[in-house]
Amino acid sequence: MSVITQLLKKTHLFAGVADEHIDAIAEFSSREVIEPKYNENVMVLKKNQDHPSLRLVVSGHVSLEKRTEHDGIPSNAQQDVESLEDEVLGEISWVMDQPRLADVFTANRAVLVRIDGFQFTLYLDENPELGYHIYKRIAYVMGKRVTANFKKAEQRDTDSGVFAW
Repeated sequence: MSVITQLLKKTHLFAGVADEHIDAIAEFSSREVIEPKYNENVMVLKKNQDHPSLRLVVSGHVSLEKRTEHDGIPSNAQQDVESLEDEVLGEISWVMDQPRLADVFTANRAVLVRIDGFQFTLYLDENPELGYHIYKRIAYVMGKRVTANFKKAEQRDTDSGVFAW
């Protein structure tokens, strides 16, 4: 059993998936070990990158950063992605087949699995039951993130008195 196969089996995304599927997906996946030097932030994913690959955070900690302009004032919005078993990076770009929306960094050692998005899509098209299973799990992750962001925004508004009557 390959290292990639072992890592894929540890993830929530592939829980309950048959070994034959995991072995096939491992063929177009790779392991990425990121080891920043002291006080260094390493870019894991670059905003506007075209290739729609997925990353599964197996261990470590990454930070999602999106820079926006609001009323001419630059601002940073950061969301920390813990190495929870169900955390996937790049899913929006992969599902929507569009460039990445944000940069992703790490300042700590992180182990990720990179799944080639083109080959993954083809494989899921050829295996529709597995495709349903994967898309359902990715929808869950996306819903979980939207819910968490909504709660944070609601709390900020409440703290600032926006919803105070």
